[in-house]
Amino acid sequence: MPVTKIKTPILAIDKRVYWKYMMISSLIVSLCAYVQYTFVMRIPMNWNDFIIPIIVGCFFGFLLARIFVLHRELVEAAHDPLTNLWGRRHFSEIFKQEVEAANRYGYPLSLTLFDVDDFKQINDSHGHNAGDVILKELATVLKNNQRGSDVYARWGGEEFLVLMPGTSSDEAMITAERLRKAIEETPFSYETKVTSSFGVSQYKGASENDNFTKMLHRADQALYQAKQKGKNCVVLT
Repeated sequence: MPVTKIKTPILAIDKRVYWKYMMISSLIVSLCAYVQYTFVMRIPMNWNDFIIPIIVGCFFGFLLARIFVLHRELVEAAHDPLTNLWGRRHFSEIFKQEVEAANRYGYPLSLTLFDVDDFKQINDSHGHNAGDVILKELATVLKNNQRGSDVYARWGGEEFLVLMPGTSSDEAMITAERLRKAIEETPFSYETKVTSSFGVSQYKGASENDNFTKMLHRADQALYQAKQKGKNCVVLT
């Protein structure tokens, strides 16, 4: 029997956030009203005079809280929940922007696809929770070795993508090799030796009708060749 998901009401997302914003906003608006009445207009205020400022403050506080919650949801949706790297959808959007820039200014663009070697054995030996731990630690290695312009994303499972704007194929190979070595030399949990295989592809330009799908396919072919060569290496197509 299928399980029906019940959508969480807006206010139930995080009531504390809404109450916090509404209370602070009400206090600020009420304080402004008090200053306006007492020191500018020279009119004494009673408790009834605070009703409208409190209502107005609650209204604006609710709007601010809603904006904050929506922004948080968008940020969370753009990231992979396990590794906190960019997800597939957002990465694809970034790629489109970088291709447009590469076409406009003529700078190189490289794409690297890599995965964890023998990841299934890690899950089989230590369980799926161990696999998640390894992926989180791997994401930390990526962030610690990330160049300023590089864009990292979890593509799915144990596969990751690296977009390298302004990077030639030779430079991409050097960067991928540096990353491969960093992963190999990192001590992971469960006393697990972790290595990765890399496939690198170069953007051929709009004149050759190149696009993300074609670049990814070439990087995937290079990754397959890296596996055939014995894993834990970098291959360029």
